Amino acid sequence: MAQHYCITSDGRIVAAIRFTIHETLSDLPHRAIYGDLIAHLPTPVAWISRLVVDMDRRGEGLSRPLDRLAVSEPFLHGVRSIVGTAGSVLGNRFRHDVMLSHGWMALGNAQGTTDLPLLAVDTPMVYACVGPDR
Repeated sequence: MAQHYCITSDGRIVAAIRFTIHETLSDLPHRAIYGDLIAHLPTPVAWISRLVVDMDRRGEGLSRPLDRLAVSEPFLHGVRSIVGTAGSVLGNRFRHDVMLSHGWMALGNAQGTTDLPLLAVDTPMVYACVGPDR
């Protein structure tokens, strides 16, 4: 199951986030890049696959409500943990402190990159968030 959320302005999408829900860790897209970093996470698990903000609207705080949604909304759909990555492309190198401030745990660097349509400059950092009652 995939869930998409967006922020619009003047009828145009200016920021968006997507997550998918997976019953097992082996069902996660790009599972191999996580290695053993996520082996301890309870399932089902949500995978935050994109958080994007229009280039012309960056710096306006549009990602803040989507960051809050990323660590809350998946739990309302019955997941027990959430996985995400950041830091693989120049546009999200600053995300580490943001992720930590929203309750994510940094698990370590991935063992490769995903098939993003952007040029990866580094391997991403893997983050997880475990449900409050787990």
